[in-house]
Amino acid sequence: MRRGRAKLAHDWEHPPTRRAIGRLEALAYKRHARDLKTGHRRGLWFDDEAADRAVAFVRLLHHSKGRWAGQRFELTHEQEFIVRCAFGWKRADGTRRYREAYVQEARKNGKTFLAAAIALYAFLGDAEPGAEVYAAATKRDQARITFDAAAAMVRSSPELRRFVEVSTYNLACPRLAAKFEPLSADSKTLDGLNVHLATLDELHAHKTSGVYDVLRTALGARLNPLLFIITTPGAGQEGVCWSLRQLSGAVLEGTGKDDALFAYICEPDEGDDWTTEKAWEKGNPLIDVTIRREDLRDERDRALLSPALQNAFRRLRCGQWTEQVDRWLDMRFWRKCGGPVDPGELFGRPCFAGLDLATTRDLSALVLVFPPEDSADRWPVLSWAFCPGEDLLDRQHREGVPYTHWRDLGVLDATPGDVTDYDRIRAVAQLARERYDIRRLGFDPWNAQHLVNQLESDGIHTVKVPQTITGLNQATKALERLVLDGRLAHGDNPLLTWSASSVAVWEDGNGNIKPSRRASGGRIDPIVALIIALTCALEEGSGGSIYDELDTIQLCP
Repeated sequence: MRRGRAKLAHDWEHPPTRRAIGRLEALAYKRHARDLKTGHRRGLWFDDEAADRAVAFVRLLHHSKGRWAGQRFELTHEQEFIVRCAFGWKRADGTRRYREAYVQEARKNGKTFLAAAIALYAFLGDAEPGAEVYAAATKRDQARITFDAAAAMVRSSPELRRFVEVSTYNLACPRLAAKFEPLSADSKTLDGLNVHLATLDELHAHKTSGVYDVLRTALGARLNPLLFIITTPGAGQEGVCWSLRQLSGAVLEGTGKDDALFAYICEPDEGDDWTTEKAWEKGNPLIDVTIRREDLRDERDRALLSPALQNAFRRLRCGQWTEQVDRWLDMRFWRKCGGPVDPGELFGRPCFAGLDLATTRDLSALVLVFPPEDSADRWPVLSWAFCPGEDLLDRQHREGVPYTHWRDLGVLDATPGDVTDYDRIRAVAQLARERYDIRRLGFDPWNAQHLVNQLESDGIHTVKVPQTITGLNQATKALERLVLDGRLAHGDNPLLTWSASSVAVWEDGNGNIKPSRRASGGRIDPIVALIIALTCALEEGSGGSIYDELDTIQLCP
C-alpha cells in the first residue's frame, strides 16, 4: 500500500513498448506517475492491495468464445493498467478516487470483455452491500452484449457459479443482496436507480446525453460508485461522447482539472497517416493479440479503392475520430478554402442565395454565393444561421455544440423566444438585397411559403428548389469540385465548417448524390442552403456567360 510519495514503479506503470502509442495514451501513464509523486498534496494515494485484489479477481475469469474459450483471462499490459488505476486510486477518506472512466479504443480490442470483467468485480468482489450493477447502452440488445459476456463468465467459472443465480436479464447474488442487469435508453427502469457501477457501451452511438446523465446522477448515494465508459471513436464534433472525449483529453494534457475522471484514449495523433501500421498500433492496444495486421491491411486496401469505406476504417479499425460517418467533403480540402472574405468588397456583385428553413427550434440558414469575375478567382460565400435564443445554453450542453460561442462571434443569430423569428431572416435578406445583386433566391419548399411570399414582395426573385436527388445532384457535385479544386472561399465561418464536417450524401444507382439529413452527423442546413444557392447559379448559367465555368466544374468526374 502506498501513501505519500511513490515507490519504485511496477512494469504495468510504464507505457507499453511492443507497439507505437499515441500522445494521449502516453499522457495517461504520465498522469499516473505524476500523481504518485504529488497526489498526496490533494489527498490522493494509491492502494496496491486494492489494485491487486481487482486484478486477481479478473484473472479468475474464463473466456467463453473464440480461440481462448475456456482459458483464464490474461490481462494485457494496457488492460492491467486500466484495472489497477480504476480500483487502486483512493481519496484521503479511503473511498475510490475515480467515479468515471472513459476508455476509447478501436474495435476488437477486448473492450466488452474488460467491461464485463470489471462489472463482475464490482458485483461480487467490491464488498459493497446490496450492489446494483448495470450494463447500459442505447438499446437493450446492445446492453445485453456486455451483460451476456458477464453471464457467460459466471457459467464458465466454478468459483462463481456457487454464488450467482443466472437468468435472462439478471444476475443475482443472494448472499450479498446484489444484482447485475442490462439497461437501455428504452428501459422503463431508468428512474430510481442506486448505481454502484455501470458500464456504458459505445457512447459515440448515443444521440442524446439522456442515459449518461441518468447514470451519472444515480451514482451519488454510493461511497465507491463508478461509471465505466467504453467506446470506439465517433464522428462529428458534437454530442455527449465528443464532449467527454474533449474533457478527457484536456485532463490528460493538464489543461483541465478533474480528479474523479480516469481517461485512457488510444488513437492516432494529429497528422498520422491512417494507412500506416504505426497509426493502427496507436488505436489498437491489442494489435497482434486479438487483431491481425493482415486483416487490417486487407481492409485498408479496400478503403483506398472506395472512399465511402475510408471513414468507417479510420474510426472503427484505426481508432481515429472522424468528421462524418459517411465520407463526402474531405475537410483537409475544405480548410484550404479558408481565409478572409470581405463583405465590403462584394458590394454590388451578382450573387445567388439559398434559403433552408428547418423546424422552428432547429437551425435555419441563408447563404449567398458569388460567381467569380475572373475565371482564376474563387467563389466567395457569405452565410447566416438562425435559431431560437431561448434555452440556448441548455441545448449547448445537451448537444455538445458551441452555440453561444457562435452567437458571440456573430455567425449565429439567436432570435428571442422559443422559435426562430422568421422576420429576422427576412430583415437579413432585405439588407443583403440592398448591398448585393441577388439574381435568384432558391428555397426548400418545406415550411417556407409565407416567408417566400414576403421576400417576393420585397423585390427578391425566388425559385423553388426541390430537395430531390434530381433537384440537388448537379449543385452537390459542383460544390464538391469547387472544394477539391480550392475554388471556394468560405471565410473560415466556423458554423459553416461544422456543417460541412457533418454532411453525408445519399447516392443512387446512377451515381447521383444529394445531402442526407438522416445519415449526417449534425445539422447540415447551412451546407444545404449553399447547395441551393449553387443550384440557382447553375440554372442561370445554362444560357452561357460567366457561369459556363460552373457547368464545366459540375460535369467533371
